[in-house]
Amino acid sequence: MICGLICAQASAPDRTGSSAWYTPNLLGRSLASFLSGLGHEMATAVLPLFLLSLGVSPINPGIIESVSDGGSTLAGLVGGGLADRTGVRQPVAGAGYLVTRAAAEDAQDGGA
Repeated sequence: MICGLICAQASAPDRTGSSAWYTPNLLGRSLASFLSGLGHEMATAVLPLFLLSLGVSPINPGIIESVSDGGSTLAGLVGGGLADRTGVRQPVAGAGYLVTRAAAEDAQDGGA
């Protein structure tokens, strides 16, 4: 959300000549981030109970969540640095959401 606000502040002036912070890009980015986070949180809320029902050790859901959070943090650092160095933030952010979606599809297919 903060990136959306920062990116939107640098946008071109609207028709009235004033710089608008609320743009369609901000709405789209915010909605994509919200839906991505919602899907992730819904899955992680039921994952421990699901894994325990399969007879998995109670430590495994913690390990899975830790690896997930670590990967997300690492991807944010790498993607943010790449976007800052190249100056093309929108394509880098779009690629991040595309990779997230592809990984989710691969996980649904069982990694096949």
